[in-house]
Amino acid sequence: MPKSAKQAPKVVTMDETLPPPAERVPPEAQRKWGKDMMEARFTIVPNVLLERMYALGLDSTDLVVLLHLIKHWWKKENLPYPGINGIAKMMNVHRRTVQRRLHKLTKQLKLVTAHERRSRYGDNETNLYSFEGLIAEATKLSKEMVQERERRRLDDAKRAARGRRRAS
Repeated sequence: MPKSAKQAPKVVTMDETLPPPAERVPPEAQRKWGKDMMEARFTIVPNVLLERMYALGLDSTDLVVLLHLIKHWWKKENLPYPGINGIAKMMNVHRRTVQRRLHKLTKQLKLVTAHERRSRYGDNETNLYSFEGLIAEATKLSKEMVQERERRRLDDAKRAARGRRRAS
């Protein structure tokens, strides 16, 4: 296969997309949120998506749509394929709002890639979504965040050292 040809994303069954069982819930999460909430499922989201959403070009509605996509992505190789109507219903917005935000995420910002799917009869099915663009951009911002945190830690240590010297 030539390098330029893209390999089709893997389509999986619903059983393969189920989140991990409740026994794999991080213990501290269960202590904070309670067993009942963790049994209702949870989503792992890197802080950079929340803390740098504006740097990624996202507003709050874009972020919530993105979080709904991420909510269905439990394994790296099993891309999510939620329906627009379902996302709209959970957000209590019109399906057209979700469509516009998905267009922004895929075509304008290029953070998400939509992979069209067809049934064996040629009918449209829900798109698969992948996150290569988001991961690349968020990784850059994550590195900046780590550098900033390290700079602050060093500044705090210097300030603390100066304070100890003055006290002696």
